[in-house]
Amino acid sequence: AYTNLTTAIAAATAGDEIWVAAGTYRPGTGPQDTFQLKSGVELFGGFTGAETDRTQRNWRVTHTVLSGDLAENDTPDLGNRFDNAEHVVTAADGAMLDGFVILAGYAPAQSFGGGMRIGSGSPTIRNCVFVDNAAHSGGALFVHGGATPLFQDCSFCGNRAYGEYAGVAYGDNAATPEFRRCVFAGNRTP
Repeated sequence: AYTNLTTAIAAATAGDEIWVAAGTYRPGTGPQDTFQLKSGVELFGGFTGAETDRTQRNWRVTHTVLSGDLAENDTPDLGNRFDNAEHVVTAADGAMLDGFVILAGYAPAQSFGGGMRIGSGSPTIRNCVFVDNAAHSGGALFVHGGATPLFQDCSFCGNRAYGEYAGVAYGDNAATPEFRRCVFAGNRTP
């Protein structure tokens, strides 16, 4: 068992599953640090640590949080966010993220996707909650470069664009994200 999620992801190879116990995980100590998903590696959150089968987890009750609040000093209304992770998660083609809360990402001026950045390929994001992420545009997500991600049974709540566009997702014309059975609530632009 790993005690550091970044180390576990780095050691994984295509075909591996990583089961992540309840708790709060941070990608590092500096704004450029991110949880860099790997192609063919599946991450599952929501475990208590006693499960022997993936179907025993309950991600709705047992929260596994990926937080961009690196210094644990955020205050309301985007206070103390300049030291947060620019993108909490960076997705890769063929990666899967299932059963996580992604929060407190803060992409600085003229940057996009505080919660997650997807630059290519077709990752799958399931059963995830994106909350309280902020960026100039696309508070929760930035999808570009022809990426075709699938978001299934996810919630996007309280994310914010402080610049121009899209409290939830922003992308270029080549990107085609797909959202299935997702909930959008309380996201905002200026």
